[in-house]
Amino acid sequence: MVDSHTNKKVGVVRIQNIGRRPVYVSHVAIHLGGTQYRLLSDSIRGERLGEGDPPLIKMIPQEGLEEFARNWWLLRAQVSDSTGRVWTSPMAKETPSWARGTDLI
Repeated sequence: MVDSHTNKKVGVVRIQNIGRRPVYVSHVAIHLGGTQYRLLSDSIRGERLGEGDPPLIKMIPQEGLEEFARNWWLLRAQVSDSTGRVWTSPMAKETPSWARGTDLI
């Protein structure tokens, strides 16, 4: 996917509240495997997400992710709320475009 404002390739994290109580998303990160994370800076201010609210959409710049091409299947989105609970996405099933065409996989 390409961001129409910057014309750069991005990924998307979609966050939805399926519970009854509001959730206060504190931050969103990409878990790069092991103890490495890439924090999405536009997510730090936090946002309230109530039941029935439209999903929050966070864009992930693909720039710089090439160094993780060897272990692309380990990458997961991670969402933390204000109470300290952490949710993670399932691991990717398809090779992302930034990891294709390398001799690493």
